[in-house]
Amino acid sequence: MVGSHIDITLRKRVEAALQANQDFLHRVLNSVADPIFVKDEHHRWTMFNQAFCSLLGYPTEELLNKSDYDFFPKQEADHFWEYDDYVFASGTEHEQEETLTDRDGVVRIISTKKLAFTSDAGKKSLVGIIRDVTERTQMETTLRQMAERERTIASVVQRMRQSLDLETIFSATTQELRHVIGCDRILVYQFNSDWSGEIVAESVAAGWTSFCNRKKWAP
Repeated sequence: MVGSHIDITLRKRVEAALQANQDFLHRVLNSVADPIFVKDEHHRWTMFNQAFCSLLGYPTEELLNKSDYDFFPKQEADHFWEYDDYVFASGTEHEQEETLTDRDGVVRIISTKKLAFTSDAGKKSLVGIIRDVTERTQMETTLRQMAERERTIASVVQRMRQSLDLETIFSATTQELRHVIGCDRILVYQFNSDWSGEIVAESVAAGWTSFCNRKKWAP
């Protein structure tokens, strides 16, 4: 009778140490407020933190070992993969702003930094760090719009000081306001005492019919 005995104590210790390291890494990642993810060279998510799950709106088990094409619109997924391939090929850190559509269909504006790593065995990985800049970008847009409107108002006031010709003032003002507001039509309507009236100035975008062809309006 021939028998053999294999001491698996060392193997168990190694496995336990690896698991402990993995658990520690997950705790560290989940302590970071910004979404973080790791992809393999096939663009599959192999590790990420809870902030990443919250941003996308999916639980861990649905995201693990999946790719962008499983969750995002094709145009976004194409962009993410192209970005990944660039970082993998160049081996350099890269950061840019882009859009991400979450589970509820809400489009977020994000700033993503990606870095590529190669292990001693030649295995490639990509680490991504995301910052949701939607609110900041919206605030910047609002501030720019407010500044543009203030400049337009100042221009109108200056024109009124320089000219007493109401037709000239109204014509220029409606044109400027339409571009600033971003609408298709702006007009100035003058009422008479009987509530009839007429359009005295109008600015219309291309493809729209001018109301000035119907100058007289009756109550």
